[in-house]
Amino acid sequence: MYLAHNNSHIYQEGIAWLNKHLEGKGVQVDNIDESLKNGLNLIHALEHASGEAAGKYHQKASLPVHCIDNQNVALKFLTDRGVNTGGVTAEGTSLLTKTKNSSSVADDFFFAP
Repeated sequence: MYLAHNNSHIYQEGIAWLNKHLEGKGVQVDNIDESLKNGLNLIHALEHASGEAAGKYHQKASLPVHCIDNQNVALKFLTDRGVNTGGVTAEGTSLLTKTKNSSSVADDFFFAP
């Protein structure tokens, strides 16, 4: 991940934040891309951090469309609370469809300008 390499401190802070808020779920994040791929870990972390429910999402994201839906639920949760996500959409930067030179939701979430 290009951005993680150039911002390793920020990347590590993102991992620490996720692990703090996923503690009760028995999840240990080591790689943001893999850990956020289906959207569930980010949704769970956001719900824990805010004390609010994110709404309806796919608890068993077995299909790519479920993963993208979950990523969009997390992004909507953030924008509904006033977080500027810079117009990021899961469809445009999905961890499922990213290429070597494109960004992912994780990149955009943790490394947005």
